[in-house]
Amino acid sequence: MDQQPYNVDSISELHKLFFLPPPKNPLITVIDLKGNLSQDHIEAKRLLINFYSIWFKEDVSGVVRYGQRAFDFQTGTLTFQGPGQVISMHKHYFSAGWGVAFHSDLLLSHTTLRDTIKAYNFFSYDVYQGLHLSEEEDKKIRALVADIAIECESNDPLSRTVLIAQLELLLARLYRVYKQQMNPARRDPTDLLRQVENILDQQAHAKQLLTVQLLAAQLRLSPHYLSDKLKELTGMNARQHIQARMIEKAKHLLGTTTYSVSEVAFQLGFEHMQSFCKVFKNKTGQSPSEFRENL
Repeated sequence: MDQQPYNVDSISELHKLFFLPPPKNPLITVIDLKGNLSQDHIEAKRLLINFYSIWFKEDVSGVVRYGQRAFDFQTGTLTFQGPGQVISMHKHYFSAGWGVAFHSDLLLSHTTLRDTIKAYNFFSYDVYQGLHLSEEEDKKIRALVADIAIECESNDPLSRTVLIAQLELLLARLYRVYKQQMNPARRDPTDLLRQVENILDQQAHAKQLLTVQLLAAQLRLSPHYLSDKLKELTGMNARQHIQARMIEKAKHLLGTTTYSVSEVAFQLGFEHMQSFCKVFKNKTGQSPSEFRENL
């Protein structure tokens, strides 16, 4: 028989879970996940959390089950839980990150957010994929979280109003990320391939080496998810798609221009000719010079 879940009913109990001092505000908190915070002291590995929480974890490992499904951390490391939901963990570790937790009682005096929060369906059991934050989004979200952490220290009469305003902005930004990423993940697979091909076509005219990270950022997907999806659809991961298109362009330049091999490498975005030659030979079995000679 499964063990009964460990109930976490309040923000104060959440702090105890992480061996932290009592929260400055009993209804909302920001937790710094750096420092090997762990729930290993809990005998029951299933948690029943009775408030809202948002987690951004770095270097995630292990398994977290959310409802009946395991979280897919390959797609990203930003996850959400709503009140009354059970999560279970097995060898779940992370090196750093942050958490924002807030109790529904915080919203009692704010009718708008109390009603609109139901529309933020990233708190639903149906969402079992983590979200990916681009570098720009990460900076903006971290700044908002830092502002909330500072305001949690305040106890003046307007503090609650300010906290709710900050929370509304945070949730709105996160919802935009959610909408941008969940739609591509569910759309027609041929649409994803078409977008990848369009980006690769545009990149063919740029003197910049396209990376998996840059390609994924333009599609608003995580690099892991993009590679896995492309592998599933075509048999080639994202890196292989990029290299195949690069080789096509290299062959075209070698065959139709008088550019030297080093100039071709520059046109493709390589800083060093040796790196280009190595990739070209690995993919074609010939060096660039040999390919040109055999045309």
